Amino acid sequence: MKILFLYNHSHIFSVAQTIKDHIYCFRKYSKNTFYYMDPHFGLPAKLDMDSFDVIVLHYSIYTPLNLFFHQDDMRKVRSSKAHKVLFIQDEYRQVLKARDFINFLEIDTIYTLADSNCKNLIYPPTEICSKQLISCLPGYLNPGLKKKLSRSLLPQESREIDIGYRGRPLPHWLGEFGQRKSLIGDFFKNISKKEDLKINIQTAEAERIYGKKWYSFLESCKATLGVEGGSGLIDFKGDIQEACDSYLERFPNADFDTVEKEVLCNYEQKPIYRAISPRVFEAAMTKTCQILTRGDYSGVIEPDIHYIPIEPDFSDYKEALSKFRDLSFRNQIIEKAHTDLCLNDTWSYKSFVKDFDEHLDESVYSSAKPKNLKLKFFVVRNFISTTANEIQDQIIFPKVYSPIILRVKSNSSTNNVYQKYKKTLKKYLSLR
Repeated sequence: MKILFLYNHSHIFSVAQTIKDHIYCFRKYSKNTFYYMDPHFGLPAKLDMDSFDVIVLHYSIYTPLNLFFHQDDMRKVRSSKAHKVLFIQDEYRQVLKARDFINFLEIDTIYTLADSNCKNLIYPPTEICSKQLISCLPGYLNPGLKKKLSRSLLPQESREIDIGYRGRPLPHWLGEFGQRKSLIGDFFKNISKKEDLKINIQTAEAERIYGKKWYSFLESCKATLGVEGGSGLIDFKGDIQEACDSYLERFPNADFDTVEKEVLCNYEQKPIYRAISPRVFEAAMTKTCQILTRGDYSGVIEPDIHYIPIEPDFSDYKEALSKFRDLSFRNQIIEKAHTDLCLNDTWSYKSFVKDFDEHLDESVYSSAKPKNLKLKFFVVRNFISTTANEIQDQIIFPKVYSPIILRVKSNSSTNNVYQKYKKTLKKYLSLR
């Protein structure tokens, strides 16, 4: 089958490795032919959308608050006879807007992180056109990375940091469940001196670590912390977020407890939308012990088998630390997690793509006859598009030329030429 894959190409250079892995796993493992296209500057006017058997829309081009997709191009996708697949995340926010997006594009298959109960709440059959809802995880194991790490892993006794963690404060409108990412880090940070723990814990956005540095960090830690991803609230219209933002505009120094008491008390809170974090697989790959709040974790891992559990209120932290300090038990947990998650293809991108291909075989009749679909065209266009997005005003000039660009723009005559060049290049990028 010929598959058009729409995604935000420039976005992948500033995000976690798991998003890049998710985007490119199809090209690596699928038996089908994928044509990657960034629609940021518009889809080519001459591109026949009916040339494809399937059109995949990746979550990197759609969030409830940002749409990297032009209306004209959305109409092209909608009018195509191809089977349309949407990968979506953060489904707990602006639910009605997401439904409108799905119905406008006439999406056939949705890959969702929601469990069976939450699916019916977010995607009631009477409200969406999609015929199939398929559960998936936000990320899987990257076999290639597993091979790279296995040679350099340090044994527990040789690791310098007892507990390492990077979290971040999430918006108050995600409820208490959403605050756990920062709460667990702050709690262990506060007890570290009393418990004689050597830690490297940060919960500020600016302190987050990405790419190879993140895996090197995990390899230096005996244990890391974690919680389930998700939200305790489902914001159908965006009114919960709006109410919280409005309150914080009036009282900018209000903490979560205050916002919960004054605003969120009007809404039902429970961990209704939750999923395992890709970090669980990353820690298992680096043989780093995991101390996690008790949860379902999409049915992938179990407490005291794959991770050391701790209650969400941290009331049993002494018991959790006792298990952590038991080197024999800690190694047992680590090896079990590594064996079940990393040496088992069930949770690999390869297996995920295999299931994806099987779904298409069952759901799509390949009748399209591609015309002039040259892979080089897609590769070159994505490269140019990325360059323009990444360096913005500088367009295709390397960043080292910034002083030159400033001088060019400071002169009216040279600036006119520069602006015309920008306009011409953008027109070329849209290939219209």
